[in-house]
Amino acid sequence: MTATLERRGRTEAIYVSWRVPVDAEPGKHGGTLTVAAGDDSASVPITPEVFPATVPECGTFRLTNWFSVGIMAERHGLEMWSDAHWRMIRAYAKLMRRGRQTDFLLPVSLVGLMEELKGTFSFDFGNVERLIRMFFDLGFTHINGGHVATRTEFDAPNFVLSAQPKLDAVSREGYTFLAQYLTNWWHFLRRNGWQHRTIQHVGDEPTKHSAKDYRILSGIVRKFMPGVPIIDAVELPDLAGAVDIWVPKNSYYEQHRDDFEAYRSLGDTIWCYTCCFPGGRYMNRLLDMPLIRTRQIHWGCFLYDIPGFLHWGFNHYRHFQNPFEMNCPDHGGGNNLPPGDTHIVYPGEDGPWGSVRLEAQAAGIEDYELLRMLAETDRAKADGIVRSSVRGFKDSDEDPAQSAATHRRLLREASKAEED
Repeated sequence: MTATLERRGRTEAIYVSWRVPVDAEPGKHGGTLTVAAGDDSASVPITPEVFPATVPECGTFRLTNWFSVGIMAERHGLEMWSDAHWRMIRAYAKLMRRGRQTDFLLPVSLVGLMEELKGTFSFDFGNVERLIRMFFDLGFTHINGGHVATRTEFDAPNFVLSAQPKLDAVSREGYTFLAQYLTNWWHFLRRNGWQHRTIQHVGDEPTKHSAKDYRILSGIVRKFMPGVPIIDAVELPDLAGAVDIWVPKNSYYEQHRDDFEAYRSLGDTIWCYTCCFPGGRYMNRLLDMPLIRTRQIHWGCFLYDIPGFLHWGFNHYRHFQNPFEMNCPDHGGGNNLPPGDTHIVYPGEDGPWGSVRLEAQAAGIEDYELLRMLAETDRAKADGIVRSSVRGFKDSDEDPAQSAATHRRLLREASKAEED
């Protein structure tokens, strides 16, 4: 295979990977990688080793990266919902799947909304339906219903409607809107047989100040969407009964592990997330952290039996931000986001470009699946492999050579388990 790249500077970094077919012969395979620039060239001998263990295309680990179709249109100079825009969305979605993403968030803003009479609304799910069919066709497994409410400030005590930010979400007017929206959303999902592949957001990161509103909103969602699990990133463990899939930051989970495990023992599910926090020694996927941490997050998830991960920043560049040059954009209030928090892909000249962090994310999830497969036959051995490298979300070995050796050990043991 030959690839031609146009030089953009005095030096270039090139990332090369091979997708190994399921039927590839196990063992070492020799070859040569040749890089040519003008009249100069350099050749590097390579000996990739194929192991018998096979990572399933669709495993058990759930991943959602929040994306923006509007930013896709803006950054590539496309008209919203034009044919070219739909092709670009598909290109981004394929890159999400390369990163082993399974879930896709559909913000309420994507739904066509019209107020027929005062307090009476109609809803158009045309673009949403096309998105759902596209994502399922590409191998995604679950719809994430968008947040029905938001807050104007982080510590604000009240939620407002996502679709009408001037309306208090738990007011009579807010309820009037939600009753119509949620009923229509629920009927739309049921008509297409998608209700069992849907989880629903209520309001992002409820705090102690907004917990009362959150509980009311959760009850409204449950009333109109019976049986659909509620998922949200949470800032406190005191929301018993209001959440089904708890998503604390990985650091917050460790600090309040007993609380979250108590909910798990009662049938709830625990995922985790990262964003602009945590920092320090905690694992995050920021640009100024060792790349290995992006991969090790999912080893930590296996360690704690956490089957899902959430991040807000797939391509959420700020309108003034050039992600190739500006990594810490202003977040308002004198705060800047940490490097790489807004995105894990880039708006390339010919479509979306991935990143080494996206590749590390995918590799970590593949490791999780191999560990799970090994654990089915020998949980103690799987735990031993993990703990030899990762003891917690801020306690891990980051030496690349040691990490590579641990990974090879996992491949050998998972291969034996698969053959048995």
